[in-house]
Amino acid sequence: MKKLLFLSIISCMFLACGNSNLKNKVDYEVKIDRIDSTSYRALTDFKIRQMSVNIKSLDENTDFEFYFSGLKKLDSLKLNKAYDSFLKSIKNGEVADAGAYQVKTLHKSKTERYELWKLQYVSVDASPYFYGSHVFLSYFRNDSLKNTYEIANSSKAGNSPDYIFTKANARIKSDSVLVSLLKVTKLAEKLDSSKVETLIMVK
Repeated sequence: MKKLLFLSIISCMFLACGNSNLKNKVDYEVKIDRIDSTSYRALTDFKIRQMSVNIKSLDENTDFEFYFSGLKKLDSLKLNKAYDSFLKSIKNGEVADAGAYQVKTLHKSKTERYELWKLQYVSVDASPYFYGSHVFLSYFRNDSLKNTYEIANSSKAGNSPDYIFTKANARIKSDSVLVSLLKVTKLAEKLDSSKVETLIMVK
């Protein structure tokens, strides 16, 4: 009887230890100014198309489809050695340069992971102008993409001297992301700013 009880206790301890290893504690800070694209590997066209579907953005007015379309066009031009010619005839409002990069992989469990990646772009140096860097979290379970969230950014767009500037940093936990967003708007000599925190539940 004592031997059976001892074996039962050992089994319970083994199962408890095994289950504790199934979940990893995720705690990672994203500072947009510290993410330099030159330090990361460029994403393939397949990965970009896979993870950029139905992005849940911090601002519903952000036209990510436009930026990703611009990135695809530029990659094609560079591949065909036609990029320099394109720059000579580029129009205001077009994407002049862009890139997408793998940033980090965070493992939530044996079957779940967060892929952090970045999109950056810039227009020609004329009014109207725009530039931006955006960090996304793509949630995979059993190698299947569930959702992609924008979690950090730094962007500016305007027609000089007016502009809208945003900067967002994030803290990633096991099941959520806390985003701290600053927005500055300058319009007709009037300058407004606001700060807001948003909790994103990753699922």
